[in-house]
Amino acid sequence: MAKLLSKFLKISVLQLLLLTLLASFLILNQPTQAQAQENQFNDGFESGNFSQWTSIYDSPGIVSYDTHSGNYAAEFEGGWKEGSYRSDAILKNFSAPVQTATVEGWVKVIEWAQANADINFAFQKFGAPEPCCSGIGEFWMWGETGGYYLTSESLPFPDNVRFFSHNLPMNQWNHVKITYEVANGGTLRYFENGVLQLTLTNIGTDWRGFKFYAAGCCPPNHPIKFLVDDVTSTYTLLPQAAPPDADAACLQVTATISVGDSPRGIGINQATNRIYVTNPGPEGGHGFDLSVIDGATNEVLTTLVLGDNPIFPAVNPITNRIYVGNYSSNSLSIVDGSTNTVGSRLGNSFSTRLL
Repeated sequence: MAKLLSKFLKISVLQLLLLTLLASFLILNQPTQAQAQENQFNDGFESGNFSQWTSIYDSPGIVSYDTHSGNYAAEFEGGWKEGSYRSDAILKNFSAPVQTATVEGWVKVIEWAQANADINFAFQKFGAPEPCCSGIGEFWMWGETGGYYLTSESLPFPDNVRFFSHNLPMNQWNHVKITYEVANGGTLRYFENGVLQLTLTNIGTDWRGFKFYAAGCCPPNHPIKFLVDDVTSTYTLLPQAAPPDADAACLQVTATISVGDSPRGIGINQATNRIYVTNPGPEGGHGFDLSVIDGATNEVLTTLVLGDNPIFPAVNPITNRIYVGNYSSNSLSIVDGSTNTVGSRLGNSFSTRLL
């Protein structure tokens, strides 16, 4: 019997050690701000559709007549043309504000009535359902006569408009890139064909995606038409702070159960959802019982009388037996978990004590 008890004690210690190691591993491998995961995105045009994008507006197309690489590119048209208005757009939602982001691709402008036609290659706040006018703080490129403007988060129109004179070369593939970092109130940089064209600071810290958008207005004819290909993006999301009461919610007391005097040891049978609590009595006193609790209802099903000063129960879920050492009476009580009865109590009158 000494070997049997020793075996169960060794199993319990091993289980405790494994659980401790697992908990340590999980804690040490929680994402931190320094370990923020870098996400990647590709346009998916080679699949012949826009399935990689979150939202599609109007009628952008997948075409093969002119590409930067591969078999397919995206085609956008916008503005007033031949009696109707059009504003093609595709949007990618990052799902949360970003800490850093880089978006780059290739653009070829085919048709452009510059006076009132824009290409928007911009970060998006997703504050409105449409791709245009999605809220303050938006960066647009090639606005109106070929330039950039930024709507400020604090200034009203027209003070919120900043214009930069620039013209994008037409009828050729141009490499465009925008980068963002949350530092300095939000810093944006725009590169064209490898050359830094614009740096803006204090543009906000709530960027959640990006878009390509063809925009124009004003009859009779102010259209724009361009191709986009080989779009890629890498981004990291801002670390999200845990709710103030997150820990408290995880550590709430759900019930208080009255058992015997000075409860000390706890054993759990996960197979039967039973909890066993030994009640050895106060220091120097004598307790004799074991409380059996239903884990589903938190009710004490029965209280069993064991030996003097029972300590830590060992549970065998396979046989549904509970083994409890009785410290002061030098004995081992064996409980049948199926009937909640004490099957036997083994004494130790030999020279070798139970461990």
